[in-house]
Amino acid sequence: MGAFFRKIDAVSESNVIVNVPHAGVEIPPEVAPTLSAPREDWMRDVDFAVDEIVCDAPDGGATLLASQISRFVVDLNRAPTDVPRDAYPDASEPLPTISYGRRGLIWLETTRGVPALRGHLTDTQFEQRMAYYTPYHALLASLIEERRQRFGASVLIDGHSMPSMGQSGHGDTGVRRADIVLGDFDGQSCAPQLTLTVEQCLLELGFEVVRNRPYRGGYDTEHYGKPDSSVHALQIEINRALYMDEDEVSTIASGLTRVREAMAEVVRRVVALRLGCSRA
Repeated sequence: MGAFFRKIDAVSESNVIVNVPHAGVEIPPEVAPTLSAPREDWMRDVDFAVDEIVCDAPDGGATLLASQISRFVVDLNRAPTDVPRDAYPDASEPLPTISYGRRGLIWLETTRGVPALRGHLTDTQFEQRMAYYTPYHALLASLIEERRQRFGASVLIDGHSMPSMGQSGHGDTGVRRADIVLGDFDGQSCAPQLTLTVEQCLLELGFEVVRNRPYRGGYDTEHYGKPDSSVHALQIEINRALYMDEDEVSTIASGLTRVREAMAEVVRRVVALRLGCSRA
């Protein structure tokens, strides 16, 4: 698993963790034969270069965790039980009602409707994918808990990017999106100060910012964000048009620099906030 994620410790430790679950592009050799979507199709669903956008987080005091594997291997921002039955019909245990339809823990299709799987997954093939999911979340959970114990509270920033226009299957299909969407599950996943601090920072830097529409947060935000238990989680979605050519799936240097500098400032302010810190 070590080859499929990067963990970079902060230069000066704080209670802040920046997590990037969807920027990876690696397809492990044992998984590749089960995929049917061409690379050029599934690359459009990668949170392309978000790991680069937040690469200065450790210098600002936050620990950085970033997956290197594609979400078409396993989606790290989904519940472990959120498995489409058409992907894994022979599951040994009944699966609960899923939340993300055909784009759950295992993606059946791309956002453009291109089939992603060659066929049903066997038990072995499913476990091969979970061999990346389980250790990743074990590490993320341990980082969060260690900081909560050490500082009195922990803060998770979940970094993502989004298509500039609403895609099929979303409530805003065909609508131009804001520069930045902050997702705090309508105020349930973090203290108000965290969302407000990030929002004010980005507004000062000239970005258009909205909250919770169309994304209020994924599994990471909902699962880990428990402010009553001193764990605060906020999802940040960055509009891809700010920093990349979406058709070519390539970055634009000037835009990339702008959003990278913006996220570095966001991290500095969140670290300085010391949200919930009672120790160290």
